[in-house]
Amino acid sequence: MTKILVALFLISNIFKGSAYIENNRCFLSHTFHIYVINELPPNSSLLVHCASGNDDLGYHTLSPTQVFTWKFCENIFKTTLFFCHLWWGDKQNSFDAFESNYHWFRYHKFSWYARADGIYSDTDYSDDVIKRYDWANK
Repeated sequence: MTKILVALFLISNIFKGSAYIENNRCFLSHTFHIYVINELPPNSSLLVHCASGNDDLGYHTLSPTQVFTWKFCENIFKTTLFFCHLWWGDKQNSFDAFESNYHWFRYHKFSWYARADGIYSDTDYSDDVIKRYDWANK
């Protein structure tokens, strides 16, 4: 009976959804790093809320040049999804910060930049910063 319980415990930890990690290493998957960076004008705070189906990373207020970052293990079913919602004054937008199925998420480091004219991104594969989204009014 003890062996069955240990086996069930191990299997449940291996097959659980995306795992937000602090200092651990991923087992049967890769570690991904996501960064949200406030590149708005001086004195512009950015409110950030990011979450997945398993992990709510909370609300964070970033001053200009501040970074909110986290790392996680992709689940073995390749269904990991993290979304973020950003607010800047009377502007906002929400987007998928990481989704396993997207081809441009195959890199292990992904950065999102909040700028006055929209939300940009890049990867560890390329130094090209690409505008992904415009701001929407609240």
